[in-house]
Amino acid sequence: MNESGKEYIRINSSGLKIIILSVIIVIVSLTVWGFVGKLPVTKTYKSLVCKDTVQDGEKTFVYCFLNTDEYGLSDLEKIKKEVVIKMPNHEEFVGSIREKLDYPITREKLKDLFNMNDKTINKCINDGYYYTLIINTDEDISQYDSMILDVTLEVDEKAPIYFLRGNN
Repeated sequence: MNESGKEYIRINSSGLKIIILSVIIVIVSLTVWGFVGKLPVTKTYKSLVCKDTVQDGEKTFVYCFLNTDEYGLSDLEKIKKEVVIKMPNHEEFVGSIREKLDYPITREKLKDLFNMNDKTINKCINDGYYYTLIINTDEDISQYDSMILDVTLEVDEKAPIYFLRGNN
């Protein structure tokens, strides 16, 4: 005991000092990363495969429709160019957004543009207005023309602490 009657913890081992310092560094690093770091936020959407005529002939694209109630024009800019396309056989490959159409289109207009029947259109969109993403891929997907596929988009980035607070 010291003169005031209180005991102090003394660390005499240099190995123990290194362990304590390492733990403190890890805790501080994780805390800083939690507030400053970024994790991707992804969402998966039903999307339509459709042939289209372009300058160098006919090409098959994937069309993804984003509801204007969920996305504004500023949100479209946050969406990353690379996407993941999941085929009916569960094979996945990377595509890239060729174009973001920043004017809203109604369900009926989309139905007419793509010659979709009600059953097909009901699988990928509801009532309302939609922005359209045109997705290009190097893979040959022409055999999937007029089919509905899953497309995963990276729609935003958030600090890790955002997910720990339960706001996801």
